[in-house]
Amino acid sequence: MIRKAFNVLDDHGWWSVPVFFLVFFLSAAVVSARSAPQDPKPLVIGVRDYVATVDRVVDGDTVDLHVEAWPTVVLQDRFRLLGINAPETRGAERPEGLKSTDWLKDKLAPHAQIIVRIPAKNERGKYGRWLGTLLVPGADGQLIDLNKLMVAEGFAKVANY
Repeated sequence: MIRKAFNVLDDHGWWSVPVFFLVFFLSAAVVSARSAPQDPKPLVIGVRDYVATVDRVVDGDTVDLHVEAWPTVVLQDRFRLLGINAPETRGAERPEGLKSTDWLKDKLAPHAQIIVRIPAKNERGKYGRWLGTLLVPGADGQLIDLNKLMVAEGFAKVANY
């Protein structure tokens, strides 16, 4: 078959070589895309909301996420929870900081799929972290704002940075 293909290439000139390889690689890409396993149905979200996977909880107000910014673009970065401040895990606040961190770890299992809502300004905080609101699906299917829930349950305070 390959010998026949090269005979066809000889008959049609030099331009047919790149065309041959282009067609070959495009057909291979289509076959592999069709055979790839499909992800579970994504959550219905808003314009500034992005599906994210939890990598790890750093502390009570900081998480590392893999954010699906576009169908084939995944951003791995550190996010600061917008509008709140949790106690630090160092210094005099350490006991409260560890409680806050543990609370957030209980809500965000590693590799859990969540939604991060990024403000329209695409802001970054003082230390270069993205600012965002974390949303998780509740038992009734409604999205729960973890930033507000942390404040309501006493694990963080309202603060704007």
